[in-house]
Amino acid sequence: MLHRLLSGLGALVSLALILLAVLVGIVAAIVVLILSGVVAGPVLHVLVPSQQLGHALQTVIGLSVAIILFDGGLNLRFHELTQAVSGVRRLVYLGVPLSFILYGVIARYIGGISWPVALVFGAIITVTGPTV
Repeated sequence: MLHRLLSGLGALVSLALILLAVLVGIVAAIVVLILSGVVAGPVLHVLVPSQQLGHALQTVIGLSVAIILFDGGLNLRFHELTQAVSGVRRLVYLGVPLSFILYGVIARYIGGISWPVALVFGAIITVTGPTV
């Protein structure tokens, strides 16, 4: 009981510090939202989405992802994209193939699945991981 109380208190203090960082402009607001969800769910067990939302959970997740992407699109500054060209090229030409290979190898040896399935898994995680 004491361990759980101290864990919750530590999590709340951490969230307060992160909220302060958001107000100062050091951390994005999405970090606070994610950490709040972690504290309310796995840490304090206040929210158990699969029990409380049932079949609507997938819909809520889809809408949440849409809101996050929409918010990101609103904050996008097109004139800054020209400065990011070299970074985007590195991500595309180095990051994508390395992620694909790494995820495939991990799925094969840790998951114990066949190479074709592991490579398909690697491809799916590579293209959806940064988005979701």
